[in-house]
Amino acid sequence: MIFLHLDAADMVGHSFKPDSHEYTQVLHNLDNIVFQVYHKLTEKSRGTDSRIAYILTSDHGMTEWGSHGAGSFHETVTPLLIWGSGIVDPVEIETNVNNLSEDKIDMYGLPLHNYGRLRREIQQADLCPLMASLLGIPIPVNSIGQVPVEFLKIPEYDKAKLTRANWLQIYGQLKIKYAEKKKSHFSILFREFPSLKMSDINNMENACESLISSGKYHEAIQKYKHLTSLALNGLNYYHKYDRLYLGFCVSSTFCLWSLVILCRLFNRSDHVECKNYQSYLNSFYWTLINCIVIGFGLLVLTFANSWSLGPTVYQLVPLILVLSLNYSRTRRKQLLTMINYLWNGLFSTDYGVSSFYTVCSITFASICLLEMLIWGFFHRYLLSLACLLFALWPYIDGSFRPHKKSILSLWHISCCGLAIFPLLPAIGSNMYPTIVFLTGLILAPMSIISFRFVSSSRNYLFIWLGYLFGFVICLSSFAVYAMSFSVIRTGILKIIIHIFSWSVIILLPVSVVLLVPTRLGPRMIGWTIVYLVPLLLMSTYYEVSFFAVFAVVTYLWFYIETKTLILKDNIRVWDLETSTDDSIHSAIQNQYPCSESPLNLKRFRQSLFFIFLLIIGFFGTGNIASINSFDPRSTFCFTTILNPALMAILLLIKVMCPMLFLGVIYAAIQLHNGNYSSSINNQKSKRGYHSILAQTGVTAVLSNLIAIHFFVWLKDEGSWLDIGTSISHYVIAMSISLAGFLFTLLGKEMLSFSVSSNIHQKLLKVSNKYV
Repeated sequence: MIFLHLDAADMVGHSFKPDSHEYTQVLHNLDNIVFQVYHKLTEKSRGTDSRIAYILTSDHGMTEWGSHGAGSFHETVTPLLIWGSGIVDPVEIETNVNNLSEDKIDMYGLPLHNYGRLRREIQQADLCPLMASLLGIPIPVNSIGQVPVEFLKIPEYDKAKLTRANWLQIYGQLKIKYAEKKKSHFSILFREFPSLKMSDINNMENACESLISSGKYHEAIQKYKHLTSLALNGLNYYHKYDRLYLGFCVSSTFCLWSLVILCRLFNRSDHVECKNYQSYLNSFYWTLINCIVIGFGLLVLTFANSWSLGPTVYQLVPLILVLSLNYSRTRRKQLLTMINYLWNGLFSTDYGVSSFYTVCSITFASICLLEMLIWGFFHRYLLSLACLLFALWPYIDGSFRPHKKSILSLWHISCCGLAIFPLLPAIGSNMYPTIVFLTGLILAPMSIISFRFVSSSRNYLFIWLGYLFGFVICLSSFAVYAMSFSVIRTGILKIIIHIFSWSVIILLPVSVVLLVPTRLGPRMIGWTIVYLVPLLLMSTYYEVSFFAVFAVVTYLWFYIETKTLILKDNIRVWDLETSTDDSIHSAIQNQYPCSESPLNLKRFRQSLFFIFLLIIGFFGTGNIASINSFDPRSTFCFTTILNPALMAILLLIKVMCPMLFLGVIYAAIQLHNGNYSSSINNQKSKRGYHSILAQTGVTAVLSNLIAIHFFVWLKDEGSWLDIGTSISHYVIAMSISLAGFLFTLLGKEMLSFSVSSNIHQKLLKVSNKYV
């Protein structure tokens, strides 16, 4: 067997698209190569007893934009040309207009003929047994294809023998898989494949053999084909036999792990433990739980005897978590304390919730918001509905309602504006540099106004820094607009823009750390500009507009969570010291005492909002498919050379900018609540660190609920895109809790990090404001 891989069509199709002149030229060249190979082999084999068969096919198709991996007709249907020794002659049919009627159109919408010849279809897996039959060798034992005997020019008796050999080969795999599953399960619980039971196979084989003996080859062939199809279905049945049980084990692990996290949140709680603790331990319910745990443990240990390591771990993890909750005295106290608190203390007035109806409304709205976020992974328009529900949250949760009606109106307008973007087409191959340019020009004066708002009138250095950042935004907008012209991409201006882009992306974070004081407002505005400029330089459509609206929503979230911009002693929220000044932190503590429990509706709300904004920041301008097929022109401000590794890094920076910005705002909310101080050696820092862990724990519980959905929806069949998308969604859901923790800690450091206090005092000597 000679295998020739002609990959030029694949390479040119990806680079120049299948409707290009280059692709057409490559097809002519490949046609010429095939002719030369056929001509040479025919000459060499003339006068010998050599018999040669030819198979020309492809592994995949291609869309009109040069990609593949999805399940469309253009990507999954491939050509197949077979001719030579041992191959039947083509069946010629009439090709007049009457033959093109609808009853002669196949499932793909194509006529049942090709150049006047009948078109036959097979699965790609059938090529393996076909080539083995042409070579006269046994079919490979792991093949799952069926021999297309209608392609072979051999007697009917030989066709019947081939189908019988194909059946025995598939049946051998079925017996191994059947024995493996039966061995690892109790006989009373094992369920055999109902359409093909082992006790009936001998009778079916005898019936087929009698048909061959009586000369009824065609009926025997059809009978063996039917048996082979049933055996393939049986293989699939036994392959997925334990999927439901293992899925239950993994889902139980998610739920039990969430319960452990919630119990752990009460480890440092000051709540009074349940008084009826001993009565709970001796009750009928604990006895029933013990019986269930022991029964499940015996079942797991029995299965683990014959299972591989992976499935055994999946079974043992929920058992270990149940044992930890049930037989650990500390865990039981935490669990009962949590249940007692949730039952008796959920309606505490310190949160502003005093009615069962309000709590039920918040719970129902939270479930709806989570489900909209989950289904928004598949249907982006549902994220718009989630934004509308987000806009109505102040009416659902009274503790989240701002004091000023103007802020409430601005909240509604900004959330409705955010709801527009998921309705727009995902960022793809279209480029609109004018929109990017105009948006940048609008944002430049807004950034200057923001710098002046959070600074004192005498802090001239910081005010001039605002003008500098506004000028950088204008230059970045011009750079994007200029690089949209092909003439500029080859001149000296291209080099200037590249130097400017790389300098800005490096020097902006350094300037914020060195020049911006470690106060809450200036640091928040400074890091907003740091994430805005790289996104602006890599924008092609409405990404900057989305970031602007997204920033407004997050700042309003911060404002409503802080309730007011003026604290005790006329200290503004923007002036809160984020480094080591304990006096201002004590002002926060006096106004907002840190007496909240580690588990309350406010903490759940903040975690829910963080997850909502995190998902909106990722899917607001696209989805997994749009990221996979991003436009290389978005990186032209940094490089015009096709460098996949560098472009992937730049794309990652672009995707991460809204989420990193969200981490800064989320850390600022924790700072305002007095949850941490940068000073590691004081008690506030320890309390703040545990508060961040508690907030991360609640986020982990919510992300586990999301991950359960995507675990159930994981796919192992279909196109590459379907399988890859399901895995990507599951990984994203699993990463939400880790991302929340890392983004919060990173945002905390961004708000408080300083090279040294002496450098700040020298650079800010022109300011008379107390820092």
